[in-house]
Amino acid sequence: MLATEPARRHEVVERRLARTFGKVEVKGFDDGAAADPEAPPTLGVDAALAEIGQRNGATWQLPSCLESGDLMALAADTERQRPLLLGPPQGDVRTLRYRLPPGWRPAELPPPVRQETPFGAFAMRWQQEGDSVLVVRELRLLSPRVAVADYAAFRDFATAVRAADAQLVLLQQEGGR
Repeated sequence: MLATEPARRHEVVERRLARTFGKVEVKGFDDGAAADPEAPPTLGVDAALAEIGQRNGATWQLPSCLESGDLMALAADTERQRPLLLGPPQGDVRTLRYRLPPGWRPAELPPPVRQETPFGAFAMRWQQEGDSVLVVRELRLLSPRVAVADYAAFRDFATAVRAADAQLVLLQQEGGR
């Protein structure tokens, strides 16, 4: 998407983020252009958002995942008569850093989540780093297909991923009750 029109990268990134967040100002980005053309592509975006999450007095709830993908769409059926085709093995690592405004701190961060299956692996962790909260999400689909006999386990895997994605980063205003 970003490689076809390098001169419009800023505009394309800002437009895509605006669909999710509304008013957004992209301050800069790093497209991870590596010297190795075989290296996985990366994109880092520094953006200021007018508003995110839900603020209620001295508490603030922020999403842990901004875009979770279509994994649950693959597990929508209650049962299968044929194997589920996932395509070639693939992976996605997303790192979300919330720079906290002065006076805010994390209340309690969720415990790390890890799922390992023959068809996929998922890990998500939340941690505080100085004045930031870091959320790292890694999803890998390891098998090109899920056998009919393994489909229930795949649905459980997809449900666990969705549950982790739905967890909130809870912030507390210092001095708030």
